[in-house]
Amino acid sequence: MNISKLSPSPVSNRCSFLLSSWKSVPTEAGCYCLATFDNHVLYVGQTKSMVRRFEEHLADTTKTDPTCEGKAVWFYWLEYPLLQLNSLETAWINISIIEDGKRPILNKIDPPM
Repeated sequence: MNISKLSPSPVSNRCSFLLSSWKSVPTEAGCYCLATFDNHVLYVGQTKSMVRRFEEHLADTTKTDPTCEGKAVWFYWLEYPLLQLNSLETAWINISIIEDGKRPILNKIDPPM
């Protein structure tokens, strides 16, 4: 699924998925995606601190190693109210399921309810 299919869209907030980009990532709560160079979504998540989660994912080889669908090179985010994160993450994962018939490849569990 292409990042452009997500609603609400995170496309205006993007940085390279590299340690050198950490200063670009906000500390606020929100939902985020890891995507390939051509914007194919590999992972959807939520967090209370996007910069903390960004750094955690960079230290996790399951997020940095190539997959059969490509390698994560972009980190997209959307700042969002903490109490609504479950709803947004669920919506984004469900969009992937509708578009591709499955969760993003790096999402191993169903979205929160």
